[in-house]
Amino acid sequence: LTSLPKVVCSLQHYMEALDRGETTLCRILYTFVVGSYPSSSNTTRPTEHLPTDTSPVSLLSTTDKSDGEPDDIVHLNIRENMNTGKTPTWFKYAAELDDKYGIDYVGKGDCDTLLWFPHLLTMMDRGDLPPRPPFIKDDNRRIYAGWMVDKTICGRNDYCNDLNGKVYMSGQFFFLSSDLAKFSTNERIDRSIPVKHEDLDFGMRLLSHPLPIKLLPLTGYRIWRHGLKWPAQWMDIWKLNKRVAPGIQTEDF
Repeated sequence: LTSLPKVVCSLQHYMEALDRGETTLCRILYTFVVGSYPSSSNTTRPTEHLPTDTSPVSLLSTTDKSDGEPDDIVHLNIRENMNTGKTPTWFKYAAELDDKYGIDYVGKGDCDTLLWFPHLLTMMDRGDLPPRPPFIKDDNRRIYAGWMVDKTICGRNDYCNDLNGKVYMSGQFFFLSSDLAKFSTNERIDRSIPVKHEDLDFGMRLLSHPLPIKLLPLTGYRIWRHGLKWPAQWMDIWKLNKRVAPGIQTEDF
């Protein structure tokens, strides 16, 4: 394995390598995302970083391990939350990195989701995920991919009534082309409607794009496993997938 290219890297190490002018073989970037303030904090910081907020979107984005802090965490400048703004704030932060670091797609997954990188790499190598246009000024792919939820799948929750003729991607894992990540931060998007379900609300933001959105349902090609609540579950699935698709190497931690 040591002879294989390290194609999976932390976002922070990738950014620092490019800032130093180094080349990198990284193809998939990961990071963990947290709110900088506990949900129970008395801070006046909101749960979503809105377009009118002039403060930094993230804090403590250093890879220095001298203080014992892991170097693969993005600290968003909001209160920690699960369903009231953390997702759009993450995509706002990621959209700011797009032009400088040439990121093609931005995704998010739940903390109990295990993403299987070899299957994602297969999608990339097969041409299912077109990269950013290299010589075109305006990136206009408008791709929204994940496990698609319609009204039937959604169930009997009140917010499912909003899905007449509409769909969204489940928050267990989904990703967007970087142009859609930028659009999701658009200040003209209506945010006056109270949050009912963050995954649905975020999907409705994307579907408000003035041009057609290209939906990429991964219902039949799952590249992740969701609902892994315990370490033993993680290891069982990891070992199973390792036997099916061996040979990938991530960076050393």
